[in-house]
Amino acid sequence: MTDSSPQSRTDLELAALFSKAWGVFRRQPGALIRGFLAAIAGGVLTLGFAMAPLMVGYIRMLDRASRDETVDVSEVLDGMPTFVPAFLVALITTSAVVIGSIFVVLPGVVVAVVWCFALWFVALAEQAAWPSLRSSWSLVRHNLGNVLLLLLAIALANFIGSLLIVGILVTGPITLLVTTLAFRELSAS
Repeated sequence: MTDSSPQSRTDLELAALFSKAWGVFRRQPGALIRGFLAAIAGGVLTLGFAMAPLMVGYIRMLDRASRDETVDVSEVLDGMPTFVPAFLVALITTSAVVIGSIFVVLPGVVVAVVWCFALWFVALAEQAAWPSLRSSWSLVRHNLGNVLLLLLAIALANFIGSLLIVGILVTGPITLLVTTLAFRELSAS
């Protein structure tokens, strides 16, 4: 008897994703680093209120770059029309992670994992807040092993990048590119 549950619909090739992300980054490093910094700076300057919509714009910028389109830092602002759903996703996710982590760390980690693609659903599938959270849950549930390996690889890459003074300026955009590529691959299956 075969198992019909879609535990892993697509096997992510992490090395291939990182390789492709590195190739995309090498073609437009200046624009991707400036976009990364613009999204973070805009989020800091607005006390976090604009971080999620700016990240939506940055995710869209990364998606275009992954299709070999020339991108510009101003595209980070393309996420501002999604302010409400992006802000709600960030608020709900952050609140749930914090509340889950207060009781025991594990519930907070579980929430962070199951909703890890919610902002990508806002950015690339143009979903509202609740549907993006449900879609992320479904995508992760059906690809749990792949997603856990992806998140561990991204965490490791960003940890290594943070050990270097400017390393996160490279690993930040690359790991967000990897996540964007993985989102496209997993959501297409």
